[in-house]
Amino acid sequence: MHRPTEQSHEEHVEAGRKSGRTRSKASGESDPVETDSPAKKQRAINVDRDPDFAKGDDSAGNDGKNPNRVEAGKKAAETRRRKQSGASQDDDQSQSQEEDSGKSSSHGKMHRPTEQSHEEHVEAGKKGAEARWGKDSTQHSSQDSKSGSQSSGKSSSKGGDEAKSLMDKLSKDPKIQQLKEKQNAERDQEIKEGTQLLQQALKQSSKPDLALMMNPKGKNLIQVIRAEHRLVEQLGEQLTSMLKQSDNKSNDIALGMAFNIMKLLSIHAACEEMVIYPMLNEKGYQALSKHALEEHLEMKRDLLELDRLSGQLDKSEFMEKLQKCLEDTLHHVTEEEESLLPLCESLLSQAEMDQLLTQFLEGHMKSPTRPHLDAAAEPPSNLKENPILAKTDMQMDIDEGRFEVPADM
Repeated sequence: MHRPTEQSHEEHVEAGRKSGRTRSKASGESDPVETDSPAKKQRAINVDRDPDFAKGDDSAGNDGKNPNRVEAGKKAAETRRRKQSGASQDDDQSQSQEEDSGKSSSHGKMHRPTEQSHEEHVEAGKKGAEARWGKDSTQHSSQDSKSGSQSSGKSSSKGGDEAKSLMDKLSKDPKIQQLKEKQNAERDQEIKEGTQLLQQALKQSSKPDLALMMNPKGKNLIQVIRAEHRLVEQLGEQLTSMLKQSDNKSNDIALGMAFNIMKLLSIHAACEEMVIYPMLNEKGYQALSKHALEEHLEMKRDLLELDRLSGQLDKSEFMEKLQKCLEDTLHHVTEEEESLLPLCESLLSQAEMDQLLTQFLEGHMKSPTRPHLDAAAEPPSNLKENPILAKTDMQMDIDEGRFEVPADM
């Protein structure tokens, strides 16, 4: 076969097309029609948002795809398949206390006590999880003995005790309480916007990429963070409902929702680790950021289990892991909105809020879309590693067809 010695990638592709048209005409066939696949459209969006996305080896071909990233995606997919075939189901479940089944909360709302200890706060989070996702949502599967860490909210370490003491103190601070009430006043609008976004997305595709559809325009830093909290809550409710149905269409939509939960939480956690928690450290609140990082690690373990089960979508085991993930997420979100976010607003000037918002939004395209337990979670290491992981994860999302590009984008 003729191999030109000096030829750019574009010239090489065009030469192949001319050769194909010549063969088609000789055989009486019409010229092939060129179409953009969903993966190619997704790549165009990624490149548009992050020009460095297409950069790789000089030898990279296939419209800028880096063969190393593609190969990494294939290897990761094969590793997950092997884990699925050889993984044994956990059979050790902790006993949960029965709660009054008549208690419930309004759609998308969490119980918000004004004065309570950390232990009471954790219990309130459990009740909220039961009201939202069912009575069995507080039954945890047994933890991997290799993890060596305790569940979020249950740490007995000195750092954990410091965080609890500080959160209790903040819960009695009049200024913090006033800011919390101001922020919570926007909850109904946040729920409405999250519901509308989800409904709009599902009209366009069974596997929409919600990370591409979120619109932060007109929102400040706190509002963006809370909007992401509400969207994940909405996804959790919808996914739980879908999994109770048995038709194939519902399973397909449920899988798309599960992928979105994994992606949104992975991005959200990474952005907080790159922007919010370092700011708290600088302001002298290291205990709070350390406690939050511990909870992020637990959430990433939950997401990793969901990712492992997503290929087979075994409803019983998948629901168990999903409920564990949603409960841990609810606990973390409640703590952030009860104390951490009001504290952030009290500490920051308007100029600082604007600067951190810019960094937070830029972080969306520099954050992994999948959980990585061994990845750095603090600067400066995470600032260097996250963009690399993000490119690899985005390529894997494309190769595995996890998301579809909305038709009107």
